[in-house]
Amino acid sequence: MGASTVEIRKSYRKLAMRYHPDKNPSPQAAVQFIAITHAYEILMGKKDAPAAQISNGRQAVKVHVKKQEERIKDAKKRYFEQQQKEKEAEERFYKSLFIGRKWKFIKLNSILGTILALLIITDFFLPHHFEKDRITHISVNNNFGSKGEFISLVKTQKNNEYWVKDTDGGKYEYYPEILIEKTWIFHGSSRLISHQKIKYGYYSLHYTFYSISYFLIFIFFLPLFTRIYKRPTVIFTVCYYFSLYLSGILIVLFLISNDRWAHLLTLGFL
Repeated sequence: MGASTVEIRKSYRKLAMRYHPDKNPSPQAAVQFIAITHAYEILMGKKDAPAAQISNGRQAVKVHVKKQEERIKDAKKRYFEQQQKEKEAEERFYKSLFIGRKWKFIKLNSILGTILALLIITDFFLPHHFEKDRITHISVNNNFGSKGEFISLVKTQKNNEYWVKDTDGGKYEYYPEILIEKTWIFHGSSRLISHQKIKYGYYSLHYTFYSISYFLIFIFFLPLFTRIYKRPTVIFTVCYYFSLYLSGILIVLFLISNDRWAHLLTLGFL
């Protein structure tokens, strides 16, 4: 009290240099700088302020800083509680995946899928057999294969249909007799063979389970991987639902199409 204008200005500059945000990175320094500037403007007559604030400016600053600290503390507490709630909800979610009917289906899919995948791999190495048939109709170049090549639909006397690459419809008019190369266990059609004059023509087949064997092996092994992995991660969640739905659906389709369930039970003899 009773300080001259020069002394007030000198003190303000000294304090401002100490608490200015550009000079002092502390969060409390910014609060102090605002309070000092406010008090300076009041003392210099630039602002009017309540008598209580003039007489006890330092205490007001302390109260303001304390409230600021309490707000920061409360915000941290709320953030921590929110994190705990999210963590608990995540734990409950993953625990729910490991129990119940869906998990039992994945266990069943892992057994069936592993057996089928191993048998498909075995089918690659077992000797193939050949089934005689006769072409009755061919539609040339009316679709595209996996690599963009033209493929044709071939219909046979045994009511079979095959999508074949590199076909010549004219040749089949003179040489309609064909052989279909099939795997031993699942009788998967792999190639169409045509005896044309003095040579054989070999044509790969498209849109068959055999043509996507590597993809099927991966999908059939997926439920087993899911059971072994079993960790609370995003990867596990994705594998869980793929194993439950995609693997399950493909296992059923694979077994019921072309009576593969019967070929499986007889190990390919029927």
